[in-house]
Amino acid sequence: MNGGPAAALRAACDPSCFVKTCKRGRCAVGLAGAPRPRAILDLDSEGSPLGPAQARCDYLFVADGETGGPGWFAPIEITAGRSKSAVRIRDQLQAGADVVAHLLPGNLQLKFVPVLTGKLKRHEQSLLRKDACKVAFRGQRRLVRRIDCGGRLAGALRAAG
Repeated sequence: MNGGPAAALRAACDPSCFVKTCKRGRCAVGLAGAPRPRAILDLDSEGSPLGPAQARCDYLFVADGETGGPGWFAPIEITAGRSKSAVRIRDQLQAGADVVAHLLPGNLQLKFVPVLTGKLKRHEQSLLRKDACKVAFRGQRRLVRRIDCGGRLAGALRAAG
């Protein structure tokens, strides 16, 4: 297969699932400065690789890295004003990580950064910072990075790695 992680994800999924932005309601993820080439998969779309009853995060962001370097993978959950528990958010992000682990070849190196966008109650924020809420992907266990609505994904990626 030619190309990096973004091309691999595009080849593995229905083209109708790919979007250019990450937005739910009035909450969006800023993509300015985020790595390219990239592929953004909307897991709520009709052609999603997940069934309608399966847990899922909102988006999967996959991008190529610098020449010869690892690419990027960020499952993204947008709360958009909905109240959610830290455990539910972790489960949704974990479902996204599991999908990519299944869809992309294991030899692709990816820096992994699970991302939550939006507000969260203070108690849930504190729970999300505990080891029990880490999200796992191919041997990496990471805490969820939270960014505000409109915040840049590039900042979360840089801070993580």
